[in-house]
Amino acid sequence: MTTDTEQKNMDAHWRSYALFSAHDPAMFAVFADDIVEHQEPPIVGREALAEFNRAFWAGFSDLRATLDRVFAAGDFTFAAGRVSGTNDGPMPAFGIDRTGRKLDVGFVEVIQWRDGKAVHSWPIMDQAEVARQLGLAEPPP
Repeated sequence: MTTDTEQKNMDAHWRSYALFSAHDPAMFAVFADDIVEHQEPPIVGREALAEFNRAFWAGFSDLRATLDRVFAAGDFTFAAGRVSGTNDGPMPAFGIDRTGRKLDVGFVEVIQWRDGKAVHSWPIMDQAEVARQLGLAEPPP
């Protein structure tokens, strides 16, 4: 049975992606001040993660992320979905110029919540596939 806290965390996870897809900075209120997004390299702090997301919005004016499902267990939510858009703007922070190429890739994400705020996030997607779709890597033989 889902607890009230688990339901609130799942609702916040769904809401954060609706705001992300709308390119709405209100999504940053979901992040704790000390959030850590575990990727390489890790992104530490609300402002750093907000800057990271703004860079994606600038590079993909039509960027959308859709969630297929969200589950909860204790302080954690688990989501699966897709991210898609067209790289129609430069992303200097990532060393990417405008490629004009479309992106459509699945992802999963785990978020740990504390007092209604995301404190840790583990987004997982096939980075090689992202690079291939954007024309940044050669397709496998």
